Amino acid sequence: MNDKKKDGNVAFKVTYTDSNWSGVCSQDLALKNCAKKDWCIRQSEFIENCQHPKFSNSDNLNKKFSPCFDSIAQKELMFYAGHFHSEDKDGIPKTALDIKKGKIALFTSKEPGSEEIDRFIFAIGRISEVELVKDEYGDFKQYICDKDSAIIFKHKRPKFWKYYTNKNAPTRAAWNSLLFRYIDDALVIQILKDIAFKNRFPGEYRKRAENLLGYINS
Repeated sequence: MNDKKKDGNVAFKVTYTDSNWSGVCSQDLALKNCAKKDWCIRQSEFIENCQHPKFSNSDNLNKKFSPCFDSIAQKELMFYAGHFHSEDKDGIPKTALDIKKGKIALFTSKEPGSEEIDRFIFAIGRISEVELVKDEYGDFKQYICDKDSAIIFKHKRPKFWKYYTNKNAPTRAAWNSLLFRYIDDALVIQILKDIAFKNRFPGEYRKRAENLLGYINS
C-alpha cells in the first residue's frame, strides 16, 4: 500500500534510541546519532543538549520536558511531523493536514547500521489527542495516542516494509526525508489482523489488535 490514499492514519519515522524511546540515548549512541541525524546534530551544539544531566532521569521526561520527541515516543506515545532544517526554511514546522484524531498511528524505527528494509513497528496506537503547539517559528500539531489500548512490542516486532510499498518503486524500501507517511485503512487492517489472528504474537498483543480493529471505520 502507498501513502496517496489518506484515510487519516499515519506511520511515524522515529530515530532509534537504546532506551526504548522512553529516555535519552546512551552516550555511545548519542555520539553516532549526532554525527548524522539532523536534529541530533543541531541540538548537540546546545549547552543543555540531550546528554545534559537535566535529562538523565527518564522518569522526569514527558511531553512538556524532553530534548527530542524520539526520547518520549514510546513513553508518551506521541510524535509530530517535524521541522525543516534547510537553509531557506530552517526551523519552520512541517504540516500534516491529513492525520486525524481517532485513527491509527504506527511508530517505526530501525537499529543503527541496519538496512531500511529492516524497519520495524514498535508501537501501534489510536490517536486520542491532537495538540496545537506554538513555538518561535510557528504552530504545529503533536499527535498523542491512547496508552490503555495501544500495542507496545517488546519482541516479535512487525516489519514495516512487509506491508508498505512505494507506489513508484514497489521493490524498493526507501523512506527518504519526511518523518511521517499517510497510510490507508486497508494497510492498518492487514497489520492488525496479522497480529490478532496469527499465533506468532502473544495473547495480550492479539487482544489489543482485535480491539483496535474495532476503531477502523468507526
